[in-house]
Amino acid sequence: MKGSAKFLLPILLLALSSVPVSSTSFAVYYGRPGEETIDELGGFEILILQPTIEQDLISSLSRNHTVVGYLSLASIGGWESWAKDVPESIVIGEDPV
Repeated sequence: MKGSAKFLLPILLLALSSVPVSSTSFAVYYGRPGEETIDELGGFEILILQPTIEQDLISSLSRNHTVVGYLSLASIGGWESWAKDVPESIVIGEDPV
């Protein structure tokens, strides 16, 4: 497993442990979804989204889906409002992708 994936898996498993066993499909989405992505997410029962998604969107998706958030402890995507405040001295490396 690559760097941040090692940390994300336990968090993902913890989040999924609170979901009823009858749920069979889930999506993990990084970033801010556009209209096309929102339509695609509609095909899943469980949506795992970053905590910076707008409350209105979460409320809308929660009507028909189980929506949970994740907090990455190992990576910064750059779209987070606080990303600019992370001191360079604590950054271990960067993913070139």
